[in-house]
Amino acid sequence: MHRLAYGQYLINNMDTPLGVSQISNLPEPPPPVPVILGPPPYIVTPILCVTRKASTHLDLQFTVVPVDIEDNTYVILVDRRVTRGEDDRVFAFENKPAQVWAINYREAEQAYTIDECWELIQRYLSIEVRTLIGPPEPYGWTAPSRDEPQHMGQILLCLFVEPRPEQLFKFERVHLE
Repeated sequence: MHRLAYGQYLINNMDTPLGVSQISNLPEPPPPVPVILGPPPYIVTPILCVTRKASTHLDLQFTVVPVDIEDNTYVILVDRRVTRGEDDRVFAFENKPAQVWAINYREAEQAYTIDECWELIQRYLSIEVRTLIGPPEPYGWTAPSRDEPQHMGQILLCLFVEPRPEQLFKFERVHLE
């Protein structure tokens, strides 16, 4: 069983860490922050105009919180912000409810996929609505191709049946001293 325990983790895709670019002195309410691939080859630059006192850094530690809804379901936080999918991209929000993710270990690849938890959503839909919309298509976290600079390194939510390398992630436990 490869269930993740509650705690701090570094999440990597093909040996590249994920993180969020943090900008201080933002207006209220704080805007969502994109979850991105880490340091080079991607350069993190703030998209927002901020004051001269603003500073940026890359927060690489994610908090993984198991939830007792279904097997392998979790909430993922970074810098006290919850991760959520919005407009086919993954963001960290300070002022929205958490999204529950299904994190499943793939034995053949020795890595995890991070998928939208459709079992939870389907539970709250009527039989008529479930019949109308049909079975859900699996969408999961996907690292952008290095050939696609328009995504600026942001993690995408893309359809998959068999995960590709850019949809496989390793979780490295951070041991607090």
